Amino acid sequence: MLEQFGMAAADLIAEYGPDVALPPTDLEMVEYEQARERGAAVIAPAPIPFDRPTQERRAKKAERELNELGPRQSRLRWKSSRRSEERYNFLSTQLEDVKAAARTCST
Repeated sequence: MLEQFGMAAADLIAEYGPDVALPPTDLEMVEYEQARERGAAVIAPAPIPFDRPTQERRAKKAERELNELGPRQSRLRWKSSRRSEERYNFLSTQLEDVKAAARTCST
């Protein structure tokens, strides 16, 4: 546990163990906030007790979704990084041109 997660097993269990209630999901919180903004009389979602079969299903679903996104997300990050690098190079060249023009004008 320490090597993989950077936490001692006892600390990991204390923070994420089966006795710790699960916080509401992001989707539950978004739906709650939207209902509240609409003026609905809603109660904030409460944490729920840990249920191993439910959490195993959630973990498998999340893993499937992550695997579906994997290569595509990597390509998108790569393209975004490449575009950022191209933009940086373009702007650097423009900056050097402006500096050169300023030097020419000041002489």
